[in-house]
Amino acid sequence: MNRSRLYVALLLAGIAGLQACASLDKEKPAVQAASATPDAKVEAKAEAKDLLRNGALHKVTDPWWAAGATLKIEDGMGCAKFDRPGNNPWDVILGQSGLSLKKGAAYTLSFKLRADSASKLRVVVQHDGPPYTAAFAQESLPIGPEAKAHEFKFSPAANDAKVTFQFQMGAAGANRVCLSDVSLVGPVAN
Repeated sequence: MNRSRLYVALLLAGIAGLQACASLDKEKPAVQAASATPDAKVEAKAEAKDLLRNGALHKVTDPWWAAGATLKIEDGMGCAKFDRPGNNPWDVILGQSGLSLKKGAAYTLSFKLRADSASKLRVVVQHDGPPYTAAFAQESLPIGPEAKAHEFKFSPAANDAKVTFQFQMGAAGANRVCLSDVSLVGPVAN
């Protein structure tokens, strides 16, 4: 009879243990949600990508566009040649549109740039249309015959689903400006 009582006691203890485990399972989602936070950070980092297409500019120019200049691939770079610089920086542009930016997100813009003649140009990431609000602008960037790599970091002050990236080269004299290895890395705005 003692064995029977021991068996019943073990059986009841086992049932009580299963009930305790079942009540812990109800708390498990809260534990899983708390552990999801590091995964969310990994996902956010994974979101960062190059927003520009064909940044290498080694073989073709699409989807880049030029205004006031002709754009060709020369010496493994995208080169914009212009004879009439106009009166404003935006009279001659090499750019890419169809981008979007997230407010407060970290973006890194980098490129290699050279020109036949020493000059200065404006680099801008801005709203594609009036009022042309700039998320980033580098005024009077010096350029010359030697190709130089540049890198800039910025965080937009607002979300913008209609953004253009431009090298504005007007008002500084006729020239040929060449670029390659262009990238704008950061998250895509929804």
